[in-house]
Amino acid sequence: MKVEIVAENAKRGDYYAILLLKQFASENDKHAQKILDEIYYDGNKNHAIGMIVLREGIKSLTYEEFKDCYKLEKIILPDTLTLIGNRSFSRCKILKEIILPVNLVSIGDFAFYDCVSLEKVIFIDSLTSIGNASFSYCKSLKEIILPDSLKKIGNGAFWCCTSLEKIILPDSLISIGDSVFENCKILKEIILPETLTSIGKGAFNNCKRLKEIILPKVVNTIGFDAFNNCTSLEKVIFPESLNSIAPNAFSCCTSLKEIIYHRKTEDLLKECFGKEWDNLEKTVIY
Repeated sequence: MKVEIVAENAKRGDYYAILLLKQFASENDKHAQKILDEIYYDGNKNHAIGMIVLREGIKSLTYEEFKDCYKLEKIILPDTLTLIGNRSFSRCKILKEIILPVNLVSIGDFAFYDCVSLEKVIFIDSLTSIGNASFSYCKSLKEIILPDSLKKIGNGAFWCCTSLEKIILPDSLISIGDSVFENCKILKEIILPETLTSIGKGAFNNCKRLKEIILPKVVNTIGFDAFNNCTSLEKVIFPESLNSIAPNAFSCCTSLKEIIYHRKTEDLLKECFGKEWDNLEKTVIY
């Protein structure tokens, strides 16, 4: 696919000349407009340097469109874009910020995988799906606020985002997949939405700074190793709706002291915590 763009540095590395051409073109300079119309991203990774601006009208980015563009610092996406395909920006090592367009619906698998310099992502209200491992290994990402339109977060979506401190999940979210926030080692707080019914295996595995978890009232399933090795976790509140909790869901939670739970879930929790059950401070809600 040949993606038409306006580029500050598409071929020659002259940021300011292209910006001036854009200005002149807007003033009906036919010569400047002709030059702009002839600028394309031609698939050569060395031509995607600095900042590129995708033209309005583009609706989707295909598989590996900008993969391994090591010199790409910033990209402005058009409002017409609805799909970012699998691995579209994978391993864009110096990409720092992404503002997602207002009509974007889906982000594909591994779309921003290993974008190690990515610090900020601005999500918008049209987004319904984030694919598997889409932001995994984005080691500079510090905060994410996900939109209320979001219904699905794929497995490992934010896996190994080791600088991530804060997550705000939307009220529309029903489930958290496997390993979604695994190895987010400095994550201190997460507020789970009241609509959440299931937490996948390893979802928060090795989140070493999490201190408290309040599970929503409709959660019924917690997967294997979901909160394994959350070594700062001190308190968990379990809902009455819980009917399945896997072995080792809270293994190696060495600071866990207090749990609050409903009597009907006691047998499940005893099986989950095993020998540690007797050491916990327990409050029972009938």
